[in-house]
Amino acid sequence: MRLFRSLTGPKARSCASIMAGVFLAPNGAWAETPVDDRWRVKVSGEARGRYETLSGQFRAGGKGGDQLLAFRTLIKAEAKRGAWTFAAEMQDSRSYLGDAGTAYSTSWINPADLLQAYAEVEVKDLPSQTTTSVQMGRMTLDIGSRRQVERVEFANVIYNYTGVHVRSRTPGGAQWHALDVVPDSAGTRPDGGTVRVRAR
Repeated sequence: MRLFRSLTGPKARSCASIMAGVFLAPNGAWAETPVDDRWRVKVSGEARGRYETLSGQFRAGGKGGDQLLAFRTLIKAEAKRGAWTFAAEMQDSRSYLGDAGTAYSTSWINPADLLQAYAEVEVKDLPSQTTTSVQMGRMTLDIGSRRQVERVEFANVIYNYTGVHVRSRTPGGAQWHALDVVPDSAGTRPDGGTVRVRAR
Protein backbone atom coordinates (compact mmCIF):
# COMPACT_ATOMS: atom_id res chain seq x y z
CA MET A 1 0.00 0.00 0.00
CA ARG A 2 1.31 3.44 -0.92
CA LEU A 3 1.35 6.15 1.68
CA PHE A 4 2.27 8.87 -0.83
CA ARG A 5 1.16 9.26 -4.39
CA SER A 6 3.20 11.21 -6.92
CA LEU A 7 1.60 14.02 -8.87
CA THR A 8 1.87 14.10 -12.63
CA GLY A 9 0.33 16.13 -15.40
CA PRO A 10 -1.67 19.33 -14.75
CA LYS A 11 -1.75 18.82 -10.97
CA ALA A 12 2.04 18.68 -10.76
CA ARG A 13 2.40 21.83 -12.88
CA SER A 14 -0.12 23.72 -10.68
CA CYS A 15 1.67 22.71 -7.49
CA ALA A 16 5.03 23.76 -8.94
CA SER A 17 3.61 27.13 -9.98
CA ILE A 18 2.27 27.83 -6.47
CA MET A 19 5.58 26.92 -4.83
CA ALA A 20 7.50 29.07 -7.29
CA GLY A 21 5.17 31.97 -6.55
CA VAL A 22 5.83 31.61 -2.82
CA PHE A 23 9.61 31.33 -2.99
CA LEU A 24 10.27 33.68 -5.91
CA ALA A 25 7.88 36.49 -4.94
CA PRO A 26 9.45 39.99 -4.90
CA ASN A 27 10.91 41.13 -1.59
CA GLY A 28 8.25 42.73 0.62
CA ALA A 29 5.26 41.24 -1.18
CA TRP A 30 4.12 39.64 2.09
CA ALA A 31 6.11 41.90 4.44
CA GLU A 32 4.30 43.12 7.52
CA THR A 33 3.65 46.80 8.05
CA PRO A 34 6.60 48.40 9.91
CA VAL A 35 5.92 48.86 13.61
CA ASP A 36 6.30 52.66 13.41
CA ASP A 37 3.50 52.83 10.82
CA ARG A 38 0.98 50.97 12.97
CA TRP A 39 -1.40 52.37 15.56
CA ARG A 40 -0.43 51.03 18.99
CA VAL A 41 -2.97 51.48 21.78
CA LYS A 42 -2.33 51.15 25.50
CA VAL A 43 -4.85 51.41 28.34
CA SER A 44 -3.74 51.54 31.97
CA GLY A 45 -5.29 52.41 35.30
CA GLU A 46 -4.82 52.76 39.02
CA ALA A 47 -7.16 52.62 42.00
CA ARG A 48 -6.26 53.29 45.61
CA GLY A 49 -7.97 53.84 48.92
CA ARG A 50 -6.61 55.42 52.09
CA TYR A 51 -8.05 55.84 55.59
CA GLU A 52 -6.76 58.61 57.82
CA THR A 53 -7.60 59.40 61.42
CA LEU A 54 -6.59 62.29 63.67
CA SER A 55 -6.73 62.24 67.46
CA GLY A 56 -6.41 65.72 68.89
CA GLN A 57 -6.63 68.75 66.64
CA PHE A 58 -3.51 70.76 65.84
CA ARG A 59 -5.37 73.47 63.89
CA ALA A 60 -6.29 76.72 65.61
CA GLY A 61 -9.83 76.54 66.97
CA GLY A 62 -10.15 72.84 66.21
CA LYS A 63 -11.73 70.42 68.64
CA GLY A 64 -11.83 66.66 68.96
CA GLY A 65 -10.55 64.23 66.34
CA ASP A 66 -11.22 63.68 62.67
CA GLN A 67 -11.26 60.90 60.08
CA LEU A 68 -11.37 60.58 56.32
CA LEU A 69 -11.68 57.77 53.78
CA ALA A 70 -10.22 58.82 50.42
CA PHE A 71 -10.36 57.07 47.03
CA ARG A 72 -8.55 57.96 43.82
CA THR A 73 -9.05 56.24 40.45
CA LEU A 74 -7.05 56.92 37.29
CA ILE A 75 -7.67 55.58 33.78
CA LYS A 76 -5.36 56.48 30.89
CA ALA A 77 -5.52 55.64 27.18
CA GLU A 78 -2.64 56.22 24.76
CA ALA A 79 -2.53 55.84 20.97
CA LYS A 80 0.86 55.98 19.25
CA ARG A 81 1.84 55.99 15.60
CA GLY A 82 5.27 56.89 14.34
CA ALA A 83 6.60 59.94 16.17
CA TRP A 84 3.14 60.96 17.47
CA THR A 85 1.40 60.03 20.71
CA PHE A 86 -2.15 61.00 21.67
CA ALA A 87 -3.26 60.47 25.26
CA ALA A 88 -6.20 61.12 27.58
CA GLU A 89 -6.46 60.41 31.31
CA MET A 90 -9.45 60.59 33.64
CA GLN A 91 -9.22 61.21 37.37
CA ASP A 92 -11.89 60.49 39.96
CA SER A 93 -11.12 61.59 43.54
CA ARG A 94 -13.66 61.20 46.34
CA SER A 95 -13.65 61.40 50.15
CA TYR A 96 -16.02 60.03 52.79
CA LEU A 97 -16.55 60.05 56.58
CA GLY A 98 -15.69 63.74 56.94
CA ASP A 99 -17.96 66.17 58.79
CA ALA A 100 -18.39 69.91 59.29
CA GLY A 101 -15.08 70.11 61.13
CA THR A 102 -13.07 68.37 58.42
CA ALA A 103 -10.56 70.63 56.69
CA TYR A 104 -11.67 69.91 53.13
CA SER A 105 -9.77 71.44 50.23
CA THR A 106 -9.34 70.96 46.48
CA SER A 107 -6.61 68.43 47.22
CA TRP A 108 -9.23 65.94 48.49
CA ILE A 109 -12.26 65.93 46.19
CA ASN A 110 -12.50 66.17 42.38
CA PRO A 111 -14.94 63.64 40.91
CA ALA A 112 -14.75 62.58 37.23
CA ASP A 113 -12.39 65.16 35.79
CA LEU A 114 -10.23 65.14 32.65
CA LEU A 115 -6.70 65.09 34.03
CA GLN A 116 -4.77 64.89 30.76
CA ALA A 117 -5.55 65.31 27.05
CA TYR A 118 -2.48 65.98 24.95
CA ALA A 119 -0.59 65.30 21.75
CA GLU A 120 3.15 64.63 21.84
CA VAL A 121 5.65 64.43 18.98
CA GLU A 122 9.25 63.21 19.02
CA VAL A 123 11.70 65.37 17.08
CA LYS A 124 14.82 63.62 15.80
CA ASP A 125 18.19 64.72 14.45
CA LEU A 126 18.51 67.89 16.48
CA PRO A 127 22.16 68.99 16.95
CA SER A 128 23.78 67.71 20.18
CA GLN A 129 20.52 66.08 21.34
CA THR A 130 19.66 62.39 21.60
CA THR A 131 15.89 62.76 22.21
CA THR A 132 13.54 65.72 22.04
CA SER A 133 9.76 65.79 22.52
CA VAL A 134 7.10 68.48 22.29
CA GLN A 135 3.94 67.98 24.37
CA MET A 136 0.84 70.12 23.75
CA GLY A 137 -2.49 70.25 25.59
CA ARG A 138 -3.54 69.44 29.15
CA MET A 139 -0.86 67.52 31.03
CA THR A 140 0.76 66.68 34.35
CA LEU A 141 4.40 67.63 34.92
CA ASP A 142 7.32 65.94 36.68
CA ILE A 143 10.60 67.81 36.32
CA GLY A 144 13.93 67.00 37.92
CA SER A 145 13.87 66.48 41.67
CA ARG A 146 10.18 67.57 41.69
CA ARG A 147 10.84 70.46 44.08
CA GLN A 148 9.25 73.05 41.80
CA VAL A 149 6.87 71.08 39.55
CA GLU A 150 5.61 67.56 40.22
CA ARG A 151 2.82 65.11 39.64
CA VAL A 152 1.83 64.66 43.26
CA GLU A 153 1.59 61.15 44.68
CA PHE A 154 0.37 61.50 48.26
CA ALA A 155 -2.45 64.02 47.69
CA ASN A 156 -5.81 62.65 46.63
CA VAL A 157 -6.12 65.08 43.69
CA ILE A 158 -3.42 65.43 41.03
CA TYR A 159 -3.03 68.93 39.59
CA ASN A 160 -2.59 69.57 35.89
CA TYR A 161 -1.49 72.27 33.46
CA THR A 162 -2.47 73.44 29.99
CA GLY A 163 0.12 74.61 27.47
CA VAL A 164 3.32 73.45 25.77
CA HIS A 165 6.23 71.50 27.27
CA VAL A 166 9.49 70.84 25.40
CA ARG A 167 12.03 68.44 26.89
CA SER A 168 15.33 67.24 25.50
CA ARG A 169 18.26 65.06 26.54
CA THR A 170 21.91 65.38 25.56
CA PRO A 171 24.28 62.46 24.88
CA GLY A 172 25.83 63.11 28.31
CA GLY A 173 22.48 62.51 30.03
CA ALA A 174 21.67 66.14 30.89
CA GLN A 175 18.10 67.35 30.37
CA TRP A 176 16.63 70.73 29.61
CA HIS A 177 13.00 71.79 29.72
CA ALA A 178 11.14 74.73 28.21
CA LEU A 179 7.48 75.23 29.06
CA ASP A 180 4.67 77.74 28.75
CA VAL A 181 1.78 76.40 30.82
CA VAL A 182 -1.13 77.57 32.94
CA PRO A 183 -2.10 75.69 36.14
CA ASP A 184 -5.64 74.43 35.79
CA SER A 185 -7.18 72.57 38.72
CA ALA A 186 -10.64 72.13 40.15
CA GLY A 187 -12.13 70.69 43.30
CA THR A 188 -15.47 70.17 44.99
CA ARG A 189 -16.54 71.60 48.34
CA PRO A 190 -18.45 69.45 50.83
CA ASP A 191 -21.65 71.32 49.90
CA GLY A 192 -21.27 70.23 46.27
CA GLY A 193 -20.02 73.55 44.90
CA THR A 194 -16.99 73.73 42.65
CA VAL A 195 -13.77 75.50 43.47
CA ARG A 196 -11.68 76.25 40.37
CA VAL A 197 -8.24 77.77 40.56
CA ARG A 198 -6.65 79.23 37.44
CA ALA A 199 -3.48 81.26 37.64
CA ARG A 200 -0.77 82.34 35.24
